[in-house]
This record gives sequence, C-alpha cells and structure tokens, in this order.
Amino acid sequence: MKITSGPMTVLHTGSVQSFGGLSSVIFHLADNYRVVVFVMRGEPDSSPTIQGIEDDDGYQLRIINVPPPMLGWGPANPLQLNVNGVLHYAALRVSVNGEYSSFTVHYTIYKGIEAQ
Repeated sequence: MKITSGPMTVLHTGSVQSFGGLSSVIFHLADNYRVVVFVMRGEPDSSPTIQGIEDDDGYQLRIINVPPPMLGWGPANPLQLNVNGVLHYAALRVSVNGEYSSFTVHYTIYKGIEAQ
C-alpha cells in the first residue's frame, strides 16, 4: 500500500501512548537524528505552550501545561526535519490522558526530498 497527501508520500503513520506516565516518546528517524515529544506540567495558572527546539541530535517538541483531558495539541503545520541532508516532514498531535496519567501522540512522517 502507498499513501500520499498532496505531493508527499507517507513513510509512517500511527499512534503511540507514553509508557509510565509522562515519559517522553522518541522517534528515531536515523542513527543520529530523533524527534522527542515531551508533555510537562506547568504552573497551575499559566497558559498552555508549545515549544519546538531543533539541535544537532534532532528535534524536541514540548507541550507544556495543557490541561487534561486535552485532545490534539501540536504544531499547526508539519515540522520540517533535516535528517542527514534529506528533508522529512512530521505532523504530530498530542492528547493528554487522565490527570496527566499518560499522553498519546498521533503522528505522520512524510518521505523527504534532498535538501538544497
């Protein structure tokens, strides 16, 4: 089966639930590149925040202070990820379960193109 969306081909798609509470979920896209999804509690009266940080090891997506149960938090557009000179894209949506008992990541990784 082949799945496409617009000009992109889907490499992987699915859902994964964190194990043991708010343990991070890590997508290993290459030996030296990973996408790490964190869900963190913030201060009780602070606003929900989404932070994206790219570094030499990959990309960190931090979802902070999203009140449970909250469905579908994440970047509005797919993330562009430069994995060893190939641009991949990742659409990520995070839902917090229970009173921060776990979280679920719905993900789609799109096949990349050579970086210019």
